Amino acid sequence: MYTRNGKTFSHGTLMLDVDMDVVPQVLNVPEDKIKSKGIKSVRSRVTNLRPYLAPEFQNIGIEEFRDQLLKGLFNVTDIDSIKDKEYHVTAADQVEIDKLYDDYYNNWDWVYGKSPAFTVKKRQHFDMGTVDARLTIANGRIEAIHFYGDFFGSKDATEVADKLQGTIYDREHINKALANVDTNGYFTGIDKTALVELIAQ
Repeated sequence: MYTRNGKTFSHGTLMLDVDMDVVPQVLNVPEDKIKSKGIKSVRSRVTNLRPYLAPEFQNIGIEEFRDQLLKGLFNVTDIDSIKDKEYHVTAADQVEIDKLYDDYYNNWDWVYGKSPAFTVKKRQHFDMGTVDARLTIANGRIEAIHFYGDFFGSKDATEVADKLQGTIYDREHINKALANVDTNGYFTGIDKTALVELIAQ
């Protein structure tokens, strides 16, 4: 939400009938933020609209739900009466949309590269021990990473940390950085895929 030129802009999501078991996997909110709102979990903060609809709308579909919203917003009873309000994307519009996508939304430097530095702790217990990874991320890259825990390995895990330094902080690039590294020598019995998932999740 922000205010500009005397106007306030806000955004949100209306959920008609979403699988609530999936919501916590999609909305990855820090635990301290959840607690600051006085709620127990992400799931307790959101709800579907269907249970609150009038009986005649209980079986409504997405398209019909959309049309009902539009009729309410325009204060009309027939969706056809506001067809003139519908906007059709032109070929020129699409060119500008594609340019925005390429220049910004599909541009790693714009999306991640200028993000402020932050630290993150990733910890997981495996059958062969616990791995506790502490990372410092700056400009979307791993500036530093340290491994702690009671895992076993014949080699110094600092060597893995050195391989990851400067790597773009996502699964794809972490995988590439460790592609030729036998991580079993550093984290015995812990699958490389699981290790990458721990670091990148």
